[in-house]
Amino acid sequence: PRSTLFPYTTLFRSNPLPTVTISGPGAICSGTTGTLTANSSTATSYLWSDESTASTLAVTNAGTYTVKVNDVNGCTSATASATVAVNALPTVTISGPSAICSGTTGTLTANSSTATSYLGSDNSTGSSFAVTGAGTYKVTVKDANGCISTTVSATVAVNALPVASVTQSGATTLCAGSSVALTATES
Repeated sequence: PRSTLFPYTTLFRSNPLPTVTISGPGAICSGTTGTLTANSSTATSYLWSDESTASTLAVTNAGTYTVKVNDVNGCTSATASATVAVNALPTVTISGPSAICSGTTGTLTANSSTATSYLGSDNSTGSSFAVTGAGTYKVTVKDANGCISTTVSATVAVNALPVASVTQSGATTLCAGSSVALTATES
């Protein structure tokens, strides 16, 4: 039997929970910043694991980052998470002469076990580059992760060619079978 005291039925409708996903890099290079984005079509507010409340989060460290969102009904999503790794920067050294003689060419070589590309201060893109003048030569490398090394440099000096003067002693006329003494000195 139905009660006549409460003839009305009250219906409760539950609101669906908002959903959220995180997009962004799975890895960043050491010393750089990556941006994670909370993606939700119904979010009115965001709460990241570091207590920030924007829809994006700047990350500089390796770790797992989480976010929850609230919608207009006050409902809170399940937690979404994303893990970010930090890749080490590639290393590079330069080998080659610290001085060359005037009018000659020296070769500097960039040495890196992880480089996939090179960029010299003269815009050369090989691991070796020719130097013909005095100066500071710089190079950076990029690895398979897209990380770029710090710039390394090598300074090359140009040594002037020695000037020799030749003097003779003794006879000024040379006959077959005779000799003349020549003396060379650097000036």
